[in-house]
Amino acid sequence: MNRRFVSFSYLGLVLAIALLGGRSSLALDSSGYTKSLTFSDTGQPTSPTTPPSSLATRGCLQELLAVSPKPTEIAAQPEACALPGEETPTRTVSEFPTFWFYVPDQGGQVSAELTLFDPQGQPLRQQIVLSGEAGIVGIRLAQPIEVDRDYTWRFRINETPGEASMNPFVRGTVRRISLDPALAAQLEAASAQEQIALYAANGIWQETLTALIQLRQTQPNHAQLQTDWSSLLDSVNLGSIANAPILDCCTSQPVAD
Repeated sequence: MNRRFVSFSYLGLVLAIALLGGRSSLALDSSGYTKSLTFSDTGQPTSPTTPPSSLATRGCLQELLAVSPKPTEIAAQPEACALPGEETPTRTVSEFPTFWFYVPDQGGQVSAELTLFDPQGQPLRQQIVLSGEAGIVGIRLAQPIEVDRDYTWRFRINETPGEASMNPFVRGTVRRISLDPALAAQLEAASAQEQIALYAANGIWQETLTALIQLRQTQPNHAQLQTDWSSLLDSVNLGSIANAPILDCCTSQPVAD
């Protein structure tokens, strides 16, 4: 089992890993601030030939990456950028989750496609137009996903139109879970920073990432939020993209088969 440690320094935290989605606990001091919490990771095994630090150091800043704690399949890219391993879904509580990707410089406007495969393997496609700038983009699903079902997603950049096999893509799996009533009550009463910590403590990656990005966008000069962002990416071996800009993106349209 892979164990990672995440430090949210704005709360003075050390996040220990709880495996297999165990129920996490929160300890609050008398002032109401979180002293410690547990970040639950369902445990993506890494290949013994691919050390956990490889994502941060492998020199893949010119490659398409999924901003994900799970090793995701990377195709049509250098062998050193591929991460083999058994696939485990990231978790979300949203009906329409947002997926985040690091997109390298394209030298101009380019189209891309996010495809969601339902449990029966039926594809739901949405077309996206990228500016061509290097940076991190967020794409919200245009179709809802159901609770307790696994969906495979694939994000492809159409660098070579008409030559799908030559175009880079990343692929992974997501599962929507029900929001526990007790956690829902905690989130309702929490500040924006505390909500991020709660999502992290309960292993809900999509909302941890999206909430932190949205908070940073409202406070772009907040040094502590930048530190927390770097720490989060370092914890999932994506520290190499910590300074990449968050790009305004994207207009997407469902594509009929």
